[in-house]
Amino acid sequence: MYNTIVPFRLNNTWLGLELKAVKKVDSCGKISIIPNTEAPLAGLMQKNGKIFPIWSLFNLVGGKNTDVNKCLLHIEIEVDGKPIMIPVDEILPVTQKGTGWIPTVKYGLQIFRSLDKKAPQYIDDVEEIQMDHPFQDETPDSFFNIEELQ
Repeated sequence: MYNTIVPFRLNNTWLGLELKAVKKVDSCGKISIIPNTEAPLAGLMQKNGKIFPIWSLFNLVGGKNTDVNKCLLHIEIEVDGKPIMIPVDEILPVTQKGTGWIPTVKYGLQIFRSLDKKAPQYIDDVEEIQMDHPFQDETPDSFFNIEELQ
């Protein structure tokens, strides 16, 4: 797990976050842009009766804060114990960090940039990945057979 990242695309650039930093991947709701905010804050999103701050990383790839409105997915992370949503264009299954990824620290996050313009190759051997914490939207059936519980 410590050598794995969750790759995501912003515009035509592939970036990644360490798997341990990702709390959840979900669909994006309607985002209200807040004008004149400082990066990375772009706006707010209401989801399941709660309001969440939206961070835009589009400025890292030559985009604008308003680019978050075209995103269908978001990555949930936690900053200072509070959930933050990062809208993205596309998310792929986890991949290994290797020489093809350059790490940088931005907004207190370790973000990796892919040197390759093509989509990263994902790990297809499930046994290679051992998570310390399950994604919050996983169901028990994805970790073991329901028959084992009965």
